[in-house]
Amino acid sequence: LFRCSLNHFGQGTPTTATPLPFRFQLHNLITTAECNLLQDYNRQYGLDYHRPNETLVTPRRVHNVHKRTVFQNITTNIARRIVSEISTRTNSPTSHLSVDEVVLVHTAPLGQVAHADSQVLRTGAPNHTPHRVWSASIGCTKPSNFKGGFFQFLTPDHEIVFSEQLSLGSAVVFTSGLENIHAVSPVTQGERYQLLYWFAKADGGQRDEAQREIASWLNRNGLAALTRFM
Repeated sequence: LFRCSLNHFGQGTPTTATPLPFRFQLHNLITTAECNLLQDYNRQYGLDYHRPNETLVTPRRVHNVHKRTVFQNITTNIARRIVSEISTRTNSPTSHLSVDEVVLVHTAPLGQVAHADSQVLRTGAPNHTPHRVWSASIGCTKPSNFKGGFFQFLTPDHEIVFSEQLSLGSAVVFTSGLENIHAVSPVTQGERYQLLYWFAKADGGQRDEAQREIASWLNRNGLAALTRFM
């Protein structure tokens, strides 16, 4: 079922009937100076998230207007290149894609457990972000500044098929479903920052459907609605 392995990323358009991993790598997406700026924003405006010592920051959390504009300009330019590469590599138009969320994350020492960005691992049902169709993880720290923190792709049986410390400016871009289960190994020393993107279809009807699914998921789990990362 897998179209790609440790050294060979996917070469075909994923289908709904038979999900196949589609993923590729990009390089030189962001500079050291830009990463240093975003790290400063994380320290100034970062939000504690649901793992110990994990913080994230989005442009919306940066209250200084000039700094927010800088953040938005950096991330918008990167998004354009990612979307262009998706179009080229899938040989399909990408005008329907928009950025659902972009965050700079200070990785928790525990790393990130295996998951899929738009599905629940055990059941394959949509999770609270079922509208996400593409994801990207971009290194924003030199690997010499931390130990551990390997970005990993896994099979459904949780066999690791890719494991790499992403260099500053290097990215993995991948479809967001069960075909691309991924994780981050624990960070055992130093600090790891990662710039994360999630892309969704811009179609209003699909967005409305996704919002209904999110509301239903929150209700089933007895959770209050959250204005994400404001």
